[in-house]
Amino acid sequence: MKPSEIFYSQDSIKEKFDNGHTIYSTLSVCKKHPFVINKIPRIRVCQKNGKMYTLDNRRLWVFKKLEADGYITDIQVKTVSNDLLTPEKFTTKNGGDMWIQMMTQIMMKCFTPKITPFELTISRTTSKVYTYRCRVETQPHQDIALQFCLMLIVLI
Repeated sequence: MKPSEIFYSQDSIKEKFDNGHTIYSTLSVCKKHPFVINKIPRIRVCQKNGKMYTLDNRRLWVFKKLEADGYITDIQVKTVSNDLLTPEKFTTKNGGDMWIQMMTQIMMKCFTPKITPFELTISRTTSKVYTYRCRVETQPHQDIALQFCLMLIVLI
């Protein structure tokens, strides 16, 4: 099944897998050593409202990036009962088309305590444009926040 034909069941994902590896490091290793791709466990999918949704959103994110970059075309999936897609697991508010990754912890690591609370929103509009909002206290930090947001555009 093509990763691009599978939808996210949640509207947010954590950056790290349970084993401590990040989605970014996993993607990087897969690109450098393609044999690793086959070592990633199959994602579980189920059908809901005529669409195939995953219960493994972080792995799907990696597979979608690998597909977009031409490293893979299809993946093996495990079809499971849609009873596993409980309301707690099915949090998408946009049909599973795009996820919003919570970046607050990453951003907090990048800045000194001189910043004010800020908001970074990654959302997909109907015109497929991503919007980012960052509010930071001082000009040097605003520049860093802008560079970080631009980096996210490349990642997405």
